[in-house]
Amino acid sequence: MRQMKQTVIYFCTALLQHTFGLYFST
Repeated sequence: MRQMKQTVIYFCTALLQHTFGLYFST
């Protein structure tokens, strides 16, 4: 259960970084 939560947090962080990257590159 802890591993799954860690994966979700990692995925959300990566998604946020990708979104901010696209936002700031424009």
